[in-house]
Amino acid sequence: MGIVDNAPSFVYSPPRGQVMYCGTARPICAAGPFRGMTTRVGGQPVPTPYSAQLLDHLDSPRNEGKMPSPDAVGIASLSGRAPYFTIYLKVANGIIEKATFQAFGCGYSIAACSAMTEMVTGKAVGACLRMTADEVLQALGGMPEHKRYCAELAIAALRDAIAKLAHPSVAPEER
Repeated sequence: MGIVDNAPSFVYSPPRGQVMYCGTARPICAAGPFRGMTTRVGGQPVPTPYSAQLLDHLDSPRNEGKMPSPDAVGIASLSGRAPYFTIYLKVANGIIEKATFQAFGCGYSIAACSAMTEMVTGKAVGACLRMTADEVLQALGGMPEHKRYCAELAIAALRDAIAKLAHPSVAPEER
């Protein structure tokens, strides 16, 4: 019996030594639960939709967590439901000194936010405003097309935070 990635209701019992996560069986190993994972369909291994870069951000997310006293906070979601991203920015002289995130969503969501916060740290706010989801996807080595929205939402949260920087009349905890 195999699994089908686009059928989350499909019942699958992973082989011993593997775990279920987002509908895909992945071996557990010392390097992290997602390293060297394999999806099997009809007993045959199939390449997984995770690049090495994406796995790295998934296993060790960078800049995760709420930032104390941010200069701006950006939020993005799918009409108020998951995935839900919050981006925190600390800015000085037009340069993003620090960016952190909180994400409620799948592994692709976490990886997209992690990569995006690394990409914006140390860059001018104007340059970050021009950043696209394609750049985040490229930094992650790609994602399946049906998960592209995770990178788009990460950029939307970034743009929301940058827009709030332009309105200093908003209280800091609301930015």
